[in-house]
Amino acid sequence: MIQKKRPGRGRRPNVVEGLRENPERDTNIEIFMQLMIAEYLVGKEGEVLSNDEKAKRRKILAKHLGRTEQTLKNMYLYGQGSLQQFFKAAEFILKINQEEVIKFLRAYPYIMNKLDTLSESKKKLYYNMEQMTEEELALTNDLIEFGLQRNKVMREGKKDLNIK
Repeated sequence: MIQKKRPGRGRRPNVVEGLRENPERDTNIEIFMQLMIAEYLVGKEGEVLSNDEKAKRRKILAKHLGRTEQTLKNMYLYGQGSLQQFFKAAEFILKINQEEVIKFLRAYPYIMNKLDTLSESKKKLYYNMEQMTEEELALTNDLIEFGLQRNKVMREGKKDLNIK
């Protein structure tokens, strides 16, 4: 006998996936903080954590915040919790001082405005640079440095480039 699937009993969407797919994740600081905590507790994209590792991370972060594991769940699922708790969690997860987090949050609107003023070509350039490996980046930097030296020599009217 084939058992019918009960309505509403499908695959529960992953909380982290939902936060990642949120179009406001890059502009809304609350969603950014929720995603940061969720990725730490559940695992980043492509990172597979065992249940033991997830439990260990929950316990460590809960102990650091002085809260229960349920509080952590409420923080990343529903965005509940004080801003101070989010700062303390960010300090622990990102391994940076609270002052740096506060400076970042104060500069956040400024940074977003600056990014909005960039042309599409510059955004694409920065994105491509971000995707480069260390070796590709070093080769690109060498090429740029050589080009700058060439331009300087050309401006000075010298013919010899001293190519090594």
